[in-house]
Order: sequence, then structure tokens, then C-alpha cells
Amino acid sequence: MRGIFDRLLLLACCSATLPGKMDDVTTVVAMLASTTVAAINGYSKSRPILTLSVVSYTTASIIWPAFCLFSPLVQYDSMAESQKTGKGA
Repeated sequence: MRGIFDRLLLLACCSATLPGKMDDVTTVVAMLASTTVAAINGYSKSRPILTLSVVSYTTASIIWPAFCLFSPLVQYDSMAESQKTGKGA
């Protein structure tokens, strides 16, 4: 339950930057993509899937800068996993 609350808090913080950027379709696609990737990462605890999703979203952030707005939401599970295993960020 704590993970869901943390993701909702991150989504709210990332969405706080949206009022000036909602006229762009890429921003809406970025919000939907980040929510989908975060849900997949929360459901699947597989390390390869987690790594692949973070790398693919980061690549999309390089191509479309609007995806950077929601990058913390996507990378939450990666950071939580690395802290849990003690491997660092």
C-alpha cells in the first residue's frame, strides 16, 4: 500500500508542472506512458523488465523532452529496488 501512495504522490508532484504545458500532445502521451510503465514496474518485480522499461523511457525522454517531466515516476521502482538490495542508486 505504501508503494501505491508513493507513486500517487510522485504523479501529483510531476503533474504540478503541467498547467503551462497541456497544449502539447506529447505531454499527454508522456503522462499516459509514464503511468503505464510505472504500473508495469509495480506489478512485475522482474529486474530485467524493470531495467528495460527504465532504459526505454529514458531513451524516449532523450527524443521527446516532454517525457522528462514524468521521469521520477518511472524511475521510482528502480531506485526503490536498488535501495532494498543495498546496491546504491
